[in-house]
Amino acid sequence: MQSWRGLAVGSLVVLGLGCGDDPVPTTGQAFWRDGCPATMTGANCTTNRHSVRGSNGSPTVDVLCNVVPVAGGTAITFRVAAIEPGQNFSESLEGLFATGLLPSVGAELRPGDDGGFVQIRGSGWSIPAGNGTIGVTGACHVFIDRLNGQSFNGRIKCNNVQDDLSPPRSRFVDGYQPQTVSDEFAEFNFTNCTAIP
Repeated sequence: MQSWRGLAVGSLVVLGLGCGDDPVPTTGQAFWRDGCPATMTGANCTTNRHSVRGSNGSPTVDVLCNVVPVAGGTAITFRVAAIEPGQNFSESLEGLFATGLLPSVGAELRPGDDGGFVQIRGSGWSIPAGNGTIGVTGACHVFIDRLNGQSFNGRIKCNNVQDDLSPPRSRFVDGYQPQTVSDEFAEFNFTNCTAIP
């Protein structure tokens, strides 16, 4: 009888531990390189490497991602940016933001019913959402290589996408070894994203 009470109390303690646990944070990371094509000599456009990683709630990293089942596939949105405390993505000096419809894992994101785009922020410039078009004929190509529940990873490449400077500069976004598998594609990884039914 005594051992049964001990087991019951022990079970209640174990159950009680799970009630107040903090939710698992959303994490995101991206590695990319941006610059201007060699044909733009004299454009005062330097090539920069970026490595941003963090979790939601961080005062120095803005992270967001959503995975939403929709007709025709899965709507994917992700954003990661290095920020100063109190800033958001639009104030960041380095950030990557993309959204679109994934028809199937391994495929390229394309515009869905809610649209789709890539937005990139650099030091003193940005690629506006209207310029960072996605899809086979877009300026940016975003592939989701793995989707596991609310987590995913993939790669991105942009060519000849216009920034918001005056006059605008044509920029590229790609990867850099050894942070990325090849120099051709930038890479990103997000976990524990928000699921919107």
